[in-house]
Amino acid sequence: MTQVPGDGFFIEACRGAQSCPMQAVSAPELLENVQQVLAEAKIGERLRSMYGDAPLFHHMLKLSISYCPNGCSRPQIADIGLLGAASPVLTSSDCIQCASCHSSCREGALSIDTEGTVTNIDMERCVRCGACISACPSGAIQPGATGFRLQLGGKLGRHPRLALEVPFIFAAESIPDLLEHVISTIYSSLRPGERFADCVDRLGIDTISDGLKKFSCEIPSQSRKK
Repeated sequence: MTQVPGDGFFIEACRGAQSCPMQAVSAPELLENVQQVLAEAKIGERLRSMYGDAPLFHHMLKLSISYCPNGCSRPQIADIGLLGAASPVLTSSDCIQCASCHSSCREGALSIDTEGTVTNIDMERCVRCGACISACPSGAIQPGATGFRLQLGGKLGRHPRLALEVPFIFAAESIPDLLEHVISTIYSSLRPGERFADCVDRLGIDTISDGLKKFSCEIPSQSRKK
């Protein structure tokens, strides 16, 4: 685990950027890019203007990066959580009926017919881990939208709660612009004494999500045409 403290923020990232076999997306430059965005946002100055010279730790912005849905860096309890995602797509390549994809899916998201051909991916169940993509030897399942899922407003403390998910996948290269937008939206609305998660609740996750559509990747259809 990598931990990066900064002026007014704290970043935690799993080891998936280097060598983890569970990695859903490769973005080794992301941590450095995120650190630069947070530093340029001058979060420490914003907090000191609200709380004086010594803001408490729970006032600091906590951001977590995980390169797969397992979330070893605990993105679900951070102010901003990024989870690696590879959205599977059924292609025109012939399925060889090995059922490797079906066996690899811990979510039960893949349907196969009586002959063993994969026919559908239930995206309500799919967590975009990319396991079925790696398991498929024929190219019948390939990566579609690849990048990161975004979660906002997780926290511990007196009233702990899990973060709320924004319903898109974001390419790694769009994350800096995405974070600038999120930070501007929250910190321009943050009230004295209000935590990041409380501001997310007050603004509404749907409203915040609407402003982030422009950064999202397109997710194609997941059904095999007959």
